[in-house]
Amino acid sequence: MIETGKAGLSARNRNILVQDLNVNPEWLETGRGAMFNAEPDLTTYHHRTDNSLPMQSVPLYSIEGTAGLVPLFADQAQAKPVNYIHIPNLPKCDGAIYIVGDSMYPLLKSGDIVLYKQLCNIEDIFWGDMYLLSIDIDGEEYVTVKYIQKSDRSGFVKLVSQNPHHADKDVAIDRIRAIALVKASIRMNSIRRNSGYRASWSGYLNLVGTNGFAWSSAPDSASSGQGSYLYFDKSGVDPESHYNRARGFPVRCVQE
Repeated sequence: MIETGKAGLSARNRNILVQDLNVNPEWLETGRGAMFNAEPDLTTYHHRTDNSLPMQSVPLYSIEGTAGLVPLFADQAQAKPVNYIHIPNLPKCDGAIYIVGDSMYPLLKSGDIVLYKQLCNIEDIFWGDMYLLSIDIDGEEYVTVKYIQKSDRSGFVKLVSQNPHHADKDVAIDRIRAIALVKASIRMNSIRRNSGYRASWSGYLNLVGTNGFAWSSAPDSASSGQGSYLYFDKSGVDPESHYNRARGFPVRCVQE
């Protein structure tokens, strides 16, 4: 029995507690700190005609894993999600992705998740709303989130950022290869997800903003002289990793 300490917690059950139930991994390992991480911030962008669903499971995709937004939209049924977001009272969404960049800051920041509804025809856009776009730039795909407004130039649309340091840009409509209406955004409020680590051989900080690490109080039973730790990235949690304790897990950056 787990409750009496006669049986350990399996890796599968650890993942369920951390990923699905938002349990704080430090509390799970040591009993210290709050039982649950802070709840993620959910922001929705409704239209008057939207009908919310009581509950839906939205597939979360990796743009890197699908080789871009265009292949994902072209054959989403065959794309393999990295996870699912179970969320209530939201209009129908086709999928979700992590975003990169600060053009929509502070409304959106790098690492946030946007949930989208794919559009088949750019003529169906609502001027002034927020969209997820794939734009062709010299044969390369550029994926971004922008407000779309009318342009003074025929055959163009104006892409507008939230961040005042990013200038508006007119883009030819025929360069837009894929487009989706942003229905909601999620911001995770857990510092452990992206704390990174201090390298033992150099002292430099690595993977800050993308990966999280946390030492366990117990040594690793499968390796001599190494410690166990929990590892986080955008695809999930590995609670049974091990490495030399000379590495600095976790790292909190403080600017003086």
